[in-house]
Amino acid sequence: MIDTEVWVPFDREYHVGNEVLMDAGSIGFTGRSLSSRLGWFTNSFFVGRMWSEHHQPADHWRALQLRVILQELSLASELITCQACIEHEFHPLQCVQLNQSGKNCVTLLAAQKGNLSSFMIEDQIKSLQLNVSVLWLGNNLTSTVLLNEAKGKPLLFCAWDPSPLTTASKFRRIIFPECSFPSNYIALNLTNKSHGGCDFPLYDLRKFVWKEIQMRYKDIYGLLKAISLTREQITDILQQVGTTQNSTSINDSVCHWMNKSRDIWLPWIQAETTAKRIVYIGGMFPSLVEAKAVWSSPGDEVGAQLAIKEINREIRVLERCKLELLVAPTQCRRELVISAYIRYLNLDHAQKVIGIVGPACSKATLPIAEVARFHNTILMGYGADDVSLSDRTRFPMFFRTNPSVDEFKLAFLSIFRAFSWKKCAILREAKYPVNTVQSRTEFLTKNGVQVLSRELPSDEDLDAQSYVKNVAESKLTVIMLDAYPAVTRAVTCQAYKEGLTPEKGYVWFLLDWLESDWWDVDFFNSKKHAAPESVPCSTDDLKTFVDQGYFTLSSPFFGDDEQPVVGGGTVKQWKERYRSTVAKQKKEWSGYASFAHDAVWTYALALDQLLKNDSLALDKIDTNSTSV
Repeated sequence: MIDTEVWVPFDREYHVGNEVLMDAGSIGFTGRSLSSRLGWFTNSFFVGRMWSEHHQPADHWRALQLRVILQELSLASELITCQACIEHEFHPLQCVQLNQSGKNCVTLLAAQKGNLSSFMIEDQIKSLQLNVSVLWLGNNLTSTVLLNEAKGKPLLFCAWDPSPLTTASKFRRIIFPECSFPSNYIALNLTNKSHGGCDFPLYDLRKFVWKEIQMRYKDIYGLLKAISLTREQITDILQQVGTTQNSTSINDSVCHWMNKSRDIWLPWIQAETTAKRIVYIGGMFPSLVEAKAVWSSPGDEVGAQLAIKEINREIRVLERCKLELLVAPTQCRRELVISAYIRYLNLDHAQKVIGIVGPACSKATLPIAEVARFHNTILMGYGADDVSLSDRTRFPMFFRTNPSVDEFKLAFLSIFRAFSWKKCAILREAKYPVNTVQSRTEFLTKNGVQVLSRELPSDEDLDAQSYVKNVAESKLTVIMLDAYPAVTRAVTCQAYKEGLTPEKGYVWFLLDWLESDWWDVDFFNSKKHAAPESVPCSTDDLKTFVDQGYFTLSSPFFGDDEQPVVGGGTVKQWKERYRSTVAKQKKEWSGYASFAHDAVWTYALALDQLLKNDSLALDKIDTNSTSV
């Protein structure tokens, strides 16, 4: 089904069933709507003469209450010579009374009776007390109006605009009171309830198509979306077909218009042939800085968006597609990640995501990574580093551009051997992935390092003092703290107070992705922070601890400055673009932006190769034949 002329009321919400139809936009040109409505019309020469002679606007409904106007308008007997042409009549009470006194009302000519417009015409006359009768002439309206206009007879008629009659310069529309119609105005009029003499509602001419056309026949849908006409162009077409009497003549008239108007419709064809299909990637980023966020890193998303821009500029990759990134600020919170995952799965076919970038954290990634295989949904991580995510049996649809944290155990062992350390303590927050710490512990133990491992409760349940004292009593001086920012502040504060500081020979390993100001206790304890903490230290205390030095291990986020990067340019140039972008957006720099950038490019390159092998792959992106 294709309908290029659906009359949709302006300023009114309308629902199109997601499973059936697609709105392909207005017929209006360059984003402007092409308005249409029913209306009363009179002769242009009559309007001009009434203004010149009487200074009265004959194209306003109030003029129809003035004797000087009414006496100039033609009566039914002067307009209609074919009584058999009259299909229906309407005479309001005031006209019946005038007829009884030997006087007559002026006549409004109309086409078909029996639809919504008939109720509204009659209601206008009743509500505004107009001395006007109505004659419905059916298909004879156009010929009757043109015949009397040619004879110079002033008249009134009602018609849809635009139409062959109303687009001619011979007639002017009569202005009625503008009203805001209730959402159920159609039902009100069908029950013959008055709408107060309002002007007819304004409509937008829109194009609707069967949804399967949008999904299966991109070229046809692209052409339909591109079709647009100005009122002047509509007028030109209607004037050419206005005097034709049969379908053959109408076809010839339209063909003539197309032959002389190639500059108008040729861009539609060009738009269709060059139209790019929009391809969506679902994003899950810690974009908002808020108290409940497990991790906030707004700069990650910026890296992904830079990749989107690069890919859409690259003519050699996905030349028939345009990538768009949908963003869900999941904050590394599992409940938000699961909600976003379900939302992406339930998007209609037109917005189906080819895969998901993120989430940023392992704990939030694990639940959806395990079920993604049942939906053939690819997940491309850029920050989730849990060792268990490398299990291809459990997580066959999960991939990542960042390395697994399990690779760090080799670096830890090298550091321990370099400093001749034989013992260490590992404090793991309960939220932090257990498999990651367990793998490191087993590896170090196997290689001769004695490990004391303790699990810390999260947030308000933590008694940091008892755990720090336990470490102090163990006489271990090398401490790995695998904890998120709030617990990190609580533990390092207690370590400062207990004297377990770098200055006194204690070596601390903290997570590398903590915020640059994670130690600003004064802020995080204050009401300026959305969820004030109660760490019993000051910023100066923790700054003293930090200034004494601690270790972090991280993957290199970038290659050498002169190394070329996908998308063009060098690593140095990309970093400069990224720094400039985050500065403009007032966001904080994040090294993980490089991994997010590469994750998007990975999708683009993989999809490009897939489409070269199977041009219909996008329509079956979540099937075994494409995703496995």
